[in-house]
Amino acid sequence: MLKSALSRLPKSLLFALPLVLVAMAYWGVLSCDYVWDDRPAYADNPFVRQAGDFFAAVLRPALPGTSYFRPLVLASFILEFRAFGAQPWISHAVSLALHLFNTFMLAWVVASVVRDEQRYKCAALAALVYGLHPAMIEPVAWVSGRFDLMVVSFTLMMCWAGLNLSGWRRNLSAGLLYLCACFCKEMAALAPLILFALIGLQERHPFSLRAWWAVLKDQRRLLLWLSLLLAGVLYLALRVRFIEGVMHVDSELTSALTSLGSRAGFVGATLLFYVKLIVFPFLQISPLHPLEAAAGRPVVPVAEGLAALGALLALAIWLVRRRSRWAWFLVAWVAAMLPVANIIPLTIFGNIGHERFLALPMTIVALWVATLARPLFAAPATTIARTAAYMAAGIWGGAALLTAWATVPKWQSDYSLWSWVYKTHADRPFVQLNLLNAAVMAGDLETARQVIARVGETRNLSIRLLTGVVAVRSGEFERGIALLDDVMASQPLPVGGADQRSGGGSAQAMPLGLRDQYAWWVTQGYGARAEAHLELGRYAQALSDLDWVRRYAPDYAPGYLLASVALYGLDRLDDGDRAYQQAEQFYFVEKRADVDRFRVQAVVRLCSASTGRPDTVCRAFASRFPEQFKGMSR
Repeated sequence: MLKSALSRLPKSLLFALPLVLVAMAYWGVLSCDYVWDDRPAYADNPFVRQAGDFFAAVLRPALPGTSYFRPLVLASFILEFRAFGAQPWISHAVSLALHLFNTFMLAWVVASVVRDEQRYKCAALAALVYGLHPAMIEPVAWVSGRFDLMVVSFTLMMCWAGLNLSGWRRNLSAGLLYLCACFCKEMAALAPLILFALIGLQERHPFSLRAWWAVLKDQRRLLLWLSLLLAGVLYLALRVRFIEGVMHVDSELTSALTSLGSRAGFVGATLLFYVKLIVFPFLQISPLHPLEAAAGRPVVPVAEGLAALGALLALAIWLVRRRSRWAWFLVAWVAAMLPVANIIPLTIFGNIGHERFLALPMTIVALWVATLARPLFAAPATTIARTAAYMAAGIWGGAALLTAWATVPKWQSDYSLWSWVYKTHADRPFVQLNLLNAAVMAGDLETARQVIARVGETRNLSIRLLTGVVAVRSGEFERGIALLDDVMASQPLPVGGADQRSGGGSAQAMPLGLRDQYAWWVTQGYGARAEAHLELGRYAQALSDLDWVRRYAPDYAPGYLLASVALYGLDRLDDGDRAYQQAEQFYFVEKRADVDRFRVQAVVRLCSASTGRPDTVCRAFASRFPEQFKGMSR
């Protein structure tokens, strides 16, 4: 009965159903904020938000200090922020739209590969598997996952063009789409091999060297392969031209992998991790998947990894010897996985992998599942087998929906995100630091104090720094200053060949990447110390601290705002006004009313003091804002 009902559905409805379910699963992302590094890297990054030179902005590394060359995604952020400003719901709507588009495009690619009367049912099933798989929650719910979503978009379009178009239209479009995929993320490097395998599946070649050669030497496709090769060469040339360094690696992991066997074991362990995540993801969803650590160093499960790699090689040999068409799927999946298989250890904070890295490989898995289920859509399939398959699909789909509904709210904010991760990784300094920072930003000083208590004595300077910030925000100004002084004495700042103990120099003389490396440290430490000095009426000391903030974070708006308050406290009206005008340049338009309100309230407090009133400033502000200064003697 269900089979006959499915056969009567128009293909448009078969494609619409997965899209509706995917939209239902992820609709909650529209209420999520920017989290993790969304703000510093993109939403609050002046290179992205206020890019004067568009091409200079998109041709720089996607993250400071990296070799990520991803101009197309950076361009999408710049254009979005120019059109709409930094509005989280807009950014998340873009992510959801990209995921829906990818789900739709995958359905058409599957229909292009299967090419028989069951193709639309297979396409709908693949769309459901891909669109609802819990591994896709991370790239959809996290704005920074746009890199993964866009590389999938262009890779799928490239594959569709290669499978369906012909002549110069196919060659030109496939080459351009491959270049665009490379401009989104390095995962696209082996995308032509994915297309190669899909062509083998489409033409139903048994897997063999003769089949490989038949696909390669086909006169109709020689220019297709040439266009893809030229696109790859052009990408590499542009990358070398604009990016310093070919790649960056996790030096700690690299030093731990001292032999070829250990490196192979790490690759195998990585692939095994992703296989587990693909097969049963429901209990493994998390932003972090850290390696176990011993003596402060990551421990790689080499034996387990070598066993997994051996099993994969045995499977490959068995499929090749049988000339099985399933070997084409293995080729495509390995091509999608290799860039994230830790052949060169990735710099992902000691994690073995991330769910977002499955955005591209899951397209191959979904195609494989749909092809595997194809006989169940055909007449020879038994009723029992078909019913069991539909029940299994329904249970899996329901579990995937529930997982999405339960997980998406955890990406609501930095505070909710790191509170979730903290439950399972409470003893990891990286998690402690991020929750502590999120709690400070959210004003939840009680949670911040609980994290500090759990950490106890620590050598982690960043956590110690935030401990001082919490003390300041808790009103313990002298204690906070003492804690911050102690920490900052342990981490002198390089300034043009000098440091803060010797004075002089300029942060502007350092490479931008080095300055950025210290920006968070300075804005938190010196910024909090300036806050404490302002509360204690030590305006000169506060101004000195804020000079350091403005040196290392010249686009950090609060540094100029607090400096204006310190200058007003010193009764330097004109200097204070100039500092405030500088602050306005760095605050986005939608924030300026709140900023002006903060300034006026700060001056009201200065002028309400019984001693040390800045009379010149008070008279000027009483004239500018008579309502706020009503009843206050001039």
